[in-house]
Amino acid sequence: MAPRTVVWLNEAQHHLGHPQTGERIAAALHTLLTHAHHGPVLVPGTLWPEYADSCTVLPGSQEPDLHSRVRELLTGRTFTVSDAFDEEALHAAYDLARGGDRFMADALTRAHAHGRVTQDLAGAPELLRRYEHGTPPVGPGAARMWCWPTAATTTTSTAASSGISV
Repeated sequence: MAPRTVVWLNEAQHHLGHPQTGERIAAALHTLLTHAHHGPVLVPGTLWPEYADSCTVLPGSQEPDLHSRVRELLTGRTFTVSDAFDEEALHAAYDLARGGDRFMADALTRAHAHGRVTQDLAGAPELLRRYEHGTPPVGPGAARMWCWPTAATTTTSTAASSGISV
């Protein structure tokens, strides 16, 4: 893999939590991240808290360890994204906007009252609007999002309306 590569793992539980391939994917990512000739490489991803827990908690003594490589990869490398920017983060966002960041300035026009800048930048309000009005989303990943089973779509709708990052 070429240096300065970014490997984005959206909904990482589908990759790392997969019963047949999750451990192999975790091992490959570990190799990618630890061998100097690959770097620098960045592997960001999104992972709902309940999936992070299921992949990082040690199993009981009589249970099989299904996620040892995934746990090794994730432990100490995850963080929670807040539902909303706090005052300090909002000030930093306004500084970026004043410095010429048009995307941040635009997001702040919509999100300044509730601080949900991350969700706005990720497009959650627009996805929710399209879901509620039956308008198919457009752009990369739109077909996959629109084909989610009902339960997943409901979860996305609930998450977006409650301000959780999607």
